[in-house]
Amino acid sequence: MLRKFLATLAVAAVCFGPATVLLSVAVLANPAIAACAPGSLIVGPIPDSLTATTKNGETVTLNRQQLTHAAAIITVGGQTDGVGRPGVVIALMAALTESHLRMLANTGTYPESANFPNDGDASDHDSLGLFQMRPQAGWGTVAELMDPNYQARAFYGGPAGPNYPSPRGLLDIPGWQQLDPGEAAQAVEVSAYPDRYQNYQPVAEAILTALTRPAPSGGGEDRFATGR
Repeated sequence: MLRKFLATLAVAAVCFGPATVLLSVAVLANPAIAACAPGSLIVGPIPDSLTATTKNGETVTLNRQQLTHAAAIITVGGQTDGVGRPGVVIALMAALTESHLRMLANTGTYPESANFPNDGDASDHDSLGLFQMRPQAGWGTVAELMDPNYQARAFYGGPAGPNYPSPRGLLDIPGWQQLDPGEAAQAVEVSAYPDRYQNYQPVAEAILTALTRPAPSGGGEDRFATGR
């Protein structure tokens, strides 16, 4: 029992930072704390569309393709130790802001990017994909950055990330759990417009709620599935 308690405390500390010292033993014993552990975010059926409202009051409607990309971001986050729901929300905020959850080619700089599955063309310097990552900044090759799963892994970063230790992903930002979610997204993206990410937090939270289902109770192995 003591070993289980200490393991739960360790997971909570990774997810929520020093504030966990204020949590009671009863809260730490609650299985909900495991929401930051790998396997705790399970993607269910993907709807054909989802409508949500930004902080500025703008109505946003996402189609199935955009939600499929969101599901990839959630799944990778759920499989990455230390990310949890807070980190996935930040990643969704970043992708919503950077590409509106579209896998964007950039044929002006990289004509070959059109050869990969994409949701359209953009022309922001040499940026590609969901998070608008730049090959010239060391995020990856064109082929890698046209893969949603690779981009999600790169955004989350950490020792298991494809670019560790640089460029920095979310897990490489010291104290990211204590930052405002928009500031955390900016710490990874290093955008010229740092204040725009926070606007999409309600949309990101709505996506995460709509696409995930509770982890099964008991000792069965978690499964990640995208509905058809």
